[in-house]
Amino acid sequence: MSSSSSSSYWICCNSCLQAPGPEPPAGHHHLRSYRLQCVFSRKSSCEVKALFTDVNVVATKHFNEISKEKEEAFRQISEETNSNVLFWAVVQTVILLSVGFWQITRLKDFLIAKKLI
Repeated sequence: MSSSSSSSYWICCNSCLQAPGPEPPAGHHHLRSYRLQCVFSRKSSCEVKALFTDVNVVATKHFNEISKEKEEAFRQISEETNSNVLFWAVVQTVILLSVGFWQITRLKDFLIAKKLI
């Protein structure tokens, strides 16, 4: 076995694309690979970075689409809730005014019946 085929390459961290140091930072995962030397060699590091960048762009677009759909659904729910609250406020106001008018009418009739007015 030649020294180049037995040497190991590191697959860089998915989040920062940095080669590992003596102690990788918390949350970083570096894997030792012997078979993927040609894919993750030093010559193709720009290509690998571009691949990860494209994945991040796709993930960001997907997240934005999901966020937009959730926002539209939440807006629809909010508008329905707002219209329901407005409806009940109007109904309560009508009931309050009706009961007030009815009470005044009954009080007036009572006072007339007792001949106090």
